[in-house]
Amino acid sequence: MPLAAGTGRLLELWTDEHGEHFAIKISGDADFKAATSRYVKYVRIVDTGLYLADQTYQWKYTLEQWVKNYKKDQQESDGDRQ
Repeated sequence: MPLAAGTGRLLELWTDEHGEHFAIKISGDADFKAATSRYVKYVRIVDTGLYLADQTYQWKYTLEQWVKNYKKDQQESDGDRQ
């Protein structure tokens, strides 16, 4: 099935070097849409999702929920390795 118009870009979840702070960016954009701290350098993409250009995002809420789910998934996969 072909992608809908405007879906060629991704939402990116970035983290700092310690994995303590997170930010959201749209692929190809220079600026972050929301961040847990503006005083750290975000250096690594840890997750991606489909960006829907015609959808309205509440960036702070989206970041909070994404980080919560990302950390939960990390804990679950760490448990699977033990």
